[in-house]
Amino acid sequence: MASFENANEIKRDTACLWNKLVDSSPDVALERLPYTSRRRPPTRILLEEFPAAFQQDVENHLAWVQLEDPYVPDARDRPLAPGSARLRKQQILSAATALVQSGTSCDEITSLASLVRVPDFRAIMKQRMQKHGLKENAYEYGLAKALVFIAEEWVKPGDAVMRELKQLLKRIKNVQPGLTPKTVTCSNDSRIRSPLQH
Repeated sequence: MASFENANEIKRDTACLWNKLVDSSPDVALERLPYTSRRRPPTRILLEEFPAAFQQDVENHLAWVQLEDPYVPDARDRPLAPGSARLRKQQILSAATALVQSGTSCDEITSLASLVRVPDFRAIMKQRMQKHGLKENAYEYGLAKALVFIAEEWVKPGDAVMRELKQLLKRIKNVQPGLTPKTVTCSNDSRIRSPLQH
């Protein structure tokens, strides 16, 4: 089995190197070779697959958090770093994908407000946490926190909604990257529940 996998890897590497040679010699009539990428297929739904209104709201938000126009009336005090802005986009797509996986149609997700309504926030986080067996996860806490920031800074749904979102955020434990929370055993698996359930 290992030798078969090694043979595939050698074949892929050879094709990759050959294609680089082809690309560097456009005047020579050489054909590219097909090969299988090592990259895993994307698990997030692409931004382009959502309604145009959602795409525009995401792009506007990312421009705003990066302070591309410091003269807008509600400009942030300081921009997100480029890496943090990229992470924010990933978090938005992770949340939107989870909402679709929970049963919402892509066509219904028309703005960032679609991600921070209380029932939708709860559905997103339950879907994401079920993916990890209901175990706390640093990325999931960061995603939930980012959604709360988006609600507070961008969507501005009102005090009542913000209070409820912040209460839900408190139920999600912040686990430092690389650390795993202690395992909790239960004699009756049916009693294990998401922290977002009432």
